[in-house]
Amino acid sequence: MRRVFLPAISVLIVLSLFLAPVPSGAHVIAAQTLPPGRELREVPGEVKDAFQGGMTVEEFLSKYNGPIPAALWDVVDEPVSVIVEMEKPALSKRMAAAGGAGTPMRSTEQKQYTDMLRQAQAPLVTAVQARGGVVLGQYTRVYNGVLVRINAREINALRQVAGVKAVHRAPRHTIDLVASVPLIGAPSVWNAVPTGYNGRSIRALTTPTPALAARGHPRPMRGTIPESWKRGASRRQR
Repeated sequence: MRRVFLPAISVLIVLSLFLAPVPSGAHVIAAQTLPPGRELREVPGEVKDAFQGGMTVEEFLSKYNGPIPAALWDVVDEPVSVIVEMEKPALSKRMAAAGGAGTPMRSTEQKQYTDMLRQAQAPLVTAVQARGGVVLGQYTRVYNGVLVRINAREINALRQVAGVKAVHRAPRHTIDLVASVPLIGAPSVWNAVPTGYNGRSIRALTTPTPALAARGHPRPMRGTIPESWKRGASRRQR
C-alpha cells in the first residue's frame, strides 16, 4: 500500500504546481527564440570545471579573449590588476638554455639581454599609459612580463600589442605568520621568559656599517651610545 501511496502523492504535487495561479509580482521568463543558424549546445566540461567554486570578474576577463558579456558591462569600468606575459623567454630561461649548450652567458651578455627585454616591453608600457593604466612593475630576470593596473574594459586591447603572449590575473597574497613564527623558535622564547615580561626598558642599538649607511640607513644619534659600548666595539674592530 505504501508503494502506491507515494507515487500518488507525487502526482498530486506536480499537478498543484502546474495549476497554481502565478502571483502578480512574479517574473515570467519567456521562451528564448534563437537566431537562424544557431542552436543550443551543452557547455563543455572544461568550462564547468573552470567555474567550479566561482570566479572573480578580473579572473574571467584575464582568461576570456572574446567580447565582454552584457552581464558584466556594469562592472568592467573598475580597475583590475593583471600581469601581461611577453613572448620572449626571461633571462633565467635564456641562461639555462645557454648553459645547457655549453656557452654560459657572461655578465655583459646578461645585461644586454635584460635591456632588450625592457625595450620589447616599451610598446606595452606606452599602451597601458595611453589607456589610463598604471605600470606597477616590470620583470625580466625570472619572468618576462609587466604588472599593470588598468580598466577591465582595456584588457583585450593589451592582448593586441606586439610581443604580448598572454594576460593573467595578478595573484593576491596575504601576510600569514603561522609557519614563520614557529620556524624561528619564537614560541619557545615566549614560554621561557617570566610571565608578563614584554621587553620594556630594554635598550637596543643598531650600528650600520659604512655600506649600509651609504644605502640610506640612519646612523646612531650622537650622545645615545654608552661609552662602554663604544670601547667594546673599538676593541672588536682591532
